[in-house]
Amino acid sequence: MTALYDGHWVLTALVVLPLLGGVACLVAPAARAKTIALGTTLFLFALSLPLFWTFDTAEPGFQNQVSIPWVEAWGISYSVGVDGISILMILLTTFIMPLSVAGSFSYITKRERAFYAMLLFLTTGMIGVFVALDLFLFYVFWEIMLIPMYFLIGIWGGERRIYSAVKFFLYTAAGSLLMLVAIVALALAVPAAAAARGASPTRICSRSTSRGARNCGCSPASRSRSRSRCRSSRSTRGCRTRTWRPPRRGP
Repeated sequence: MTALYDGHWVLTALVVLPLLGGVACLVAPAARAKTIALGTTLFLFALSLPLFWTFDTAEPGFQNQVSIPWVEAWGISYSVGVDGISILMILLTTFIMPLSVAGSFSYITKRERAFYAMLLFLTTGMIGVFVALDLFLFYVFWEIMLIPMYFLIGIWGGERRIYSAVKFFLYTAAGSLLMLVAIVALALAVPAAAAARGASPTRICSRSTSRGARNCGCSPASRSRSRSRCRSSRSTRGCRTRTWRPPRRGP
């Protein structure tokens, strides 16, 4: 099993398969869309389990890495890998998605093909966010994740779904724009000599962190998300910050 997962194909398969499954849901008959979605998500969960078993906790840094040049002029590459945090997030995602699909069998009665396709496209974005090692690739997967979320809220949401979808779009569009500006600024700050050596914004982020953070086996994106969650929990505790969510029902 370890030799099979040393081929570095698993992460790419986890990203591409739900995308193909979503396309299959769109072209398949409506009665079979839910079956295709459930089968795809169950296969993804089975495919992701050996990642946990074969992960070497004694080896620092990223594992199962794949790096393919994408836009060489800008230093952008298709670079993916897993660390100690992202592998758990991948397993959590592949475990939850089959439950989400199965729980929608009796609830979703309209536009079933589009619904299950959006769930699978969302899966591609979520897994891509956790495995991306290139900041621009991370941004692409982030946007891929937000688009199906907008349609899921706006079409299959509750009573105030349009209101919630619009607020979701405004909040995430503003945040995504700022993120893109930060990525571009970071890319422009890379010295020409470093770019010639193949340096990427991801490696620059790794060098700017402390020695302990570099040795913890966590990706820069994972550490950034963790610090953001800690700061927001300290400064906004008890406050309702995600106002794009539908209002709570009942008392």
